[in-house]
Formats: sequence, C-alpha cells, structure tokens
Amino acid sequence: MLGTANKPLVDTLGGRAIADELVLGVRGASVADVNALASSVGGDVIFRGRHTGQYVLRFADGKAADKALGALVRNAHVTEVSHNRVVAGTGIGTTPFDQQWNIRALNLDFDQDWGSALGIRVAILDSGVAFENYSDGAGTYALAPNLSGVSFAAGYDFVNDDAHANDDQGHGTHLAGIIASSDGTIPVAPGAELLPVKVLDHNNQGTELALAEGIIFATDNGANVVNMSLAFSPDYFPSRYLQAAIDYAVKHGVILVAAVGNDGSTVVTYPAAFRDVIAVGASKLRNGFQPNSNDAWKKAHKSQRVTEYSNTGNLVDITAPGGSIEDDADDSGNPEAILAQSFSGDPTQFDYYFWAGTSQAAAHVSGLAAVMLAQNSDLTPSDVRALLGDTANQKGGKVLNSKYGRGRVDASEAIDAAGDSDSTEPRAQYYVGIQVKLRSNKNGKRHARAEVQVVDEDGVPVKGVTVYGAFTGATYQNKRGKTKADGTVSFKSRRFQDDLAVVAFQVDGVSKKQGGVEVFDRPHGQVHIDSCSLSALTQFAAAAGIGTTPGGGGVLGLTPIAIKFDVPMHAKEVPTLTLLNFSWGLATVPMVVAVEEEFFNTTFPNAADVTVISFGTGIGTTPIVIHPPQSLPYIPTGFIESTSCVDLVVRTFSNGAGIGTTPFSPVTPAPAGNCQTTSCSSIQVALQDMWVAFGTGIGTTPSAGDYPTIAPATFNELSTMMQGYADFGQYVDSSPVASYGTVLNAAGLSVTPVTGGTGNGAGSAQAN
Repeated sequence: MLGTANKPLVDTLGGRAIADELVLGVRGASVADVNALASSVGGDVIFRGRHTGQYVLRFADGKAADKALGALVRNAHVTEVSHNRVVAGTGIGTTPFDQQWNIRALNLDFDQDWGSALGIRVAILDSGVAFENYSDGAGTYALAPNLSGVSFAAGYDFVNDDAHANDDQGHGTHLAGIIASSDGTIPVAPGAELLPVKVLDHNNQGTELALAEGIIFATDNGANVVNMSLAFSPDYFPSRYLQAAIDYAVKHGVILVAAVGNDGSTVVTYPAAFRDVIAVGASKLRNGFQPNSNDAWKKAHKSQRVTEYSNTGNLVDITAPGGSIEDDADDSGNPEAILAQSFSGDPTQFDYYFWAGTSQAAAHVSGLAAVMLAQNSDLTPSDVRALLGDTANQKGGKVLNSKYGRGRVDASEAIDAAGDSDSTEPRAQYYVGIQVKLRSNKNGKRHARAEVQVVDEDGVPVKGVTVYGAFTGATYQNKRGKTKADGTVSFKSRRFQDDLAVVAFQVDGVSKKQGGVEVFDRPHGQVHIDSCSLSALTQFAAAAGIGTTPGGGGVLGLTPIAIKFDVPMHAKEVPTLTLLNFSWGLATVPMVVAVEEEFFNTTFPNAADVTVISFGTGIGTTPIVIHPPQSLPYIPTGFIESTSCVDLVVRTFSNGAGIGTTPFSPVTPAPAGNCQTTSCSSIQVALQDMWVAFGTGIGTTPSAGDYPTIAPATFNELSTMMQGYADFGQYVDSSPVASYGTVLNAAGLSVTPVTGGTGNGAGSAQAN
C-alpha cells in the first residue's frame, strides 16, 4: 500500500512522514540488488513504482529507518533516499443543502450555456471517486447518483495498488461533482470525462510517491487536465522524483491545477508551488454581502474576498470560490460553502454536502480549464494559465497581488478569451538571474541586497520589466520594482539582528507591457557564466560524455544548484556562500540563498558531508559532496571584480572525467577584462601554473620572480588563494547521492546541522 492507511507517522524537518518507510532511487542496480541492499540495512522492499522506478523500503520502526537512511545515503548505486512523506486533501465538510452561489461567483449564469467539456479528460488525484458499484475485501462501494451520467476512464488506486480507484473518504467524490456532475447540481465542466486516480486514503492522506505515480499514470492515460486538491505542509520541499513527474506531465502538455493549502499562511504549498502548476487560492462572499431578492447571488462575482484559511503569496495564480463553513450571507441557515454530492462514512449512502476549502477552489479551475480546452484544443498549459490571469478580476488593478494572485477568476471572460484567434499567440519569455549580498553595519545589524537581472530569450537585458520577489529566511519581505536599461533592479531588505544569517531572494513573477497590455509570466532562471568558466564547463561536458553543453547567450535555463563563493566588494559586505537554485527542487522559481561563510563553518564543523545537487547541466552529472575543511578557500578582495570568473570556485568534475588528477578544478580569469589590473594575461598564466603545481602535484611551485609583470603583493595574494583552492579540492568529490537537504531546509530557509550524512531534506505534508 502506498497510502498512509493508519501507518505510524512522525514529524520531520519538512513535516509529516511515515515513520518506518523510506523511498529509494537507484541506478545500475537490479531488483535483486535492491532487495539485497534493503536487507543489508534491515529493511524489506514492499513496493516498486512502475512509473517512477522508486522503491519503498519498510523497517521495524522509525529508528531503524533513520539508521538505514544514514547508510543508504553513501551507497554508490543510490541516487535518492528520503522519508515517505505525507500529503493530504484540502477540504472542510459540513451538512447538506441545495444552494450554488459559486456558479454565479464564477460569473456564470444558471441558465447560461457556457459550453461543454466534451472530449476532455480530467484526472482527479484524490481519495478516489464514487464511480462504480463494486465490492471487495475492503468494503462495498456505489456509483454516486449525480455521477451516473458521467463518462469515466479506467483509473487506478495507488493506495491499495489495484485498478479500482473507489472513494472511501468522500473528498474526491465531492470534487468530481463540482467538475462534472450529471444530475442534481450544476457542474463547471459538463460533459468532461473523469479519470479517477486514488492517491489519498480514508483519512484523506497519502504519500509523495503515490502522488508522483499518479501524475505519471494520469499523463500516460490521456489526461488533459490534472486536479490536485491536496497539499503538503508549508515546510515541505519536493523530491527529485516528484519534480520529475511534474516535468513529465508538462512535457506532454497536461494542464496541472493544485490547491494552495488551507494553513492561512504566507507560504503556497506544494504541489501548487511548482512553477508549472496553476496555484489556486480560495475566495468567499464578502462580509455584508446583500442577496438580491430576485436573484440571490446576482453580484457574487464582484463581491468576493480571500478566505481566512487560504494560503497566500506571490506564487498564487488565481482565486476561485472555496467558500466558508461559518458564513451565512443570505440568512438561510446554511453556510456559503460549495455544494456537491458525496457521502459521510458509508460509501454507498449519498447526500448533498457543503464543503469549503482550497480543494473546492482548485476543482472549479480544473473544470474551467477543461471547458477552455474544449473551446480551443490548441491551447497550451501556459496559454490557459495566462488567459485565466489576463481575464481575472484584478485586485486594485494590480497584475499580481500576494493574496489574490492575478485576481478572482472570471469564467465567462476566460472561456470567451480561449476561443479568440489570438489566444495561442506566443508570449515573450524572460529569464532571471539573482545575486544576494549580506552587509553589516557598525551596530552588528545586517541587511541583504539582491540584484536581479532580467534577460530575454537571446540573453539580452530588458528594460521596464516589473519584478515581483521576496526576501525570506532571516528576514521576510515582499518586493516589487522595475528594471533599468541594463535589465537590473536592486532590492534592499529590512535590517535584522542575526550574526550568522541565511537569507534568500526569490523571483515569483515578472510583467511587461506588450501592445499596451501588461503581460505576466513565471520566469525561468538564468546564470551568467564568464568565458573561461563556460569553456571549462564545456570541456567537462564533453569529457564526461554528457552530450550537451551549457546554453548560449548567457542563459542556462533550468539550472540546478551550485555553490558560489562571493568576493566581498564592499567594506561592509559579509563573506558569503551563495546557493544557486533555478526552477528545480528547493523552489520552482528563480532563487538564490546566501549563507554566511562563518555560519557555514560553525554549523557544519563535524559534518561528514554536505551535498549540493548538480545534475545534467554541464556543471556535473552527479551531486557535489563537500567535506568541509577547517576553513573555506581564501579569496583576495583587492583586485578581483565581482564579474570575474575567479568568483565561481566550486567546480564539480566527476572522478574519471579525464580532467586532471583530482575531481576539482579552479577557475582562472580570462584576459578579456575580467580583472582590474593591466597584467591580466600574466595573472592567467600564473594561476594556471599554480594550479598545475598545487592541484595536481606536477611541476615546480611558482615564485614571484617568475612573473616580473605581477606585483609581489598581488602574486602572494594569488598564491595563497590557489593553495586554498588546491586544499579545498581535497574536500570536493562527486557522489550519486541526492541528499540536498543537508545544506538547508529551503522551506524554512535555515541551515540545519547534520552528522553522518543523514540529513537528506526529508519532509512531509499534512492535511488542511
């Protein structure tokens, strides 16, 4: 079983997880090898995902699982190992009544024919759906009367691992009625075919692996839209295999919709937080809403606000009716929640129930996306997302609001826009790069400065782009600003008292006027690589047999994490490590995390290893593992510009890649103006000679007298630096283990001490 089903749960750094289970990814190992590996650490293989290829290992108890994780993280065949984390549905239930204010809140008329979703398949990844009359050893199930006229595709149950995705909780059935009811209530997407995929159990909880399996299954079985009315806890960040499942669906043109979560927090939870998932918040009728005597809900689409329970933040795309259990605007004695048919307890006894939550809000948007796609089959997922935002009732005229996202959904306008001839015209794509610096004043207070550059698809800086971002970590603050002629915009955080700080800046969105209209986008990430670094990366790509080289135009697109040692360029700047992460893993938006060098050293003084991911980008084919020395490499501060390739000092060349005799290579400055001295060519030669001597042990150690054009003081600085690089190179190697959470818990943006390499970023999710 992949669901939780009353299994023992435990709190981890990232939320809830099944205490006695681990999820394991391997390469170069047979099933027999994995069984032997599991046995060697005291576990048993209980499941292998046919879609993700991940194994589930079960142990005697949580302590045994934790101990095994520490051993597995070091195995050469292991690509990823983590706790089996928990996700849950995001609905809130109550008693039945017949009332549908939500249809008018979508700006649809009860008597209006807004079109059908005939020919469109919507997958409901949830607790199952009451789609058939069926009995098995677990119980008896019935087809919900209001779904009797709905067409169903053959689904799957990833909780019980069988072909009968029947609902034993009620959550999924309620959502199915919102989307495609055939009787009793008015659905958003009449005629849609439903694909039931059970990933949540009778407690409305499931696992990360079940969700990933369900996404790939839905994609392979023809889903056009996938509804995920479920959420991990706010402190969760995703595994590689869940990110891979999202990427797989996006690659196949599937529209992904998810609830932002019911925590009432400023964190949009996963899977809604993924860049390519439409994140839906919940709205309700405003306090003081006055029903019309002839048409009670006539003005409902103009009289909504975000609910108290709905999570908020710049990652919200759109808000839709989620309702409230407590409110009763028309004094009818019934709440203004969302009405649909479901059951309570016995899955053969049905009634009409009011439920509220971001789950119900997401179902409205999934149904609307299906209707839009039926109107125009050429729409891409990004087209649908853009049209939903462009046609929404924007809060205060803002293109992006941290509570409402792009605004309150207007179904009528969105459907009309989907049918327009220009609905699929290409939109400008933007890429974002970020630098974060930490500064300290004389009183010991810190603040962070973030510089963001926006470039177009050709790598050309773009003026006049509005950037929406946020500082998180030691300080929290939303920011917005426009780029200058060089494509940059700077942001300064509030001051904070934190001697050893971790601060991140992430870009959540960008917008720019095109043809008089402000066009919004969720940008990709980009990294500026100087000429010598790019050359080194290209050489490595060829030597390692990757078959690809870094992208041109200064744009690397979806680049994962690397460590960068910032050179302080100002007396007040604090020596900082920068973790670069673009559209993968820790966040689905461009993000840079700045970690004070002293904090890094004091937090990990005895750590066996610290792992940073670097997959498939030309930077490396396996993660970076740093065995921290007593101190990080010395970097001179007097003559090196921040754009110099000397800044990028961690180079992850895999063992056996054919470059030198160590897995580490330094970066040397190119003679094309990357340093502030007239002897740049001489410095390049000197650095190369030093690396040969210090890094490989070949050749004679250079001395200042060998380079008469370089000032002795400068030479000594360079020599000290390169010796530090060589020493540091002994602590850098490659590893197939993907335990990126040993560096930081990205959701909380705090660095967590680890020992024995056991910190793998495992998190979990809890129901809302």
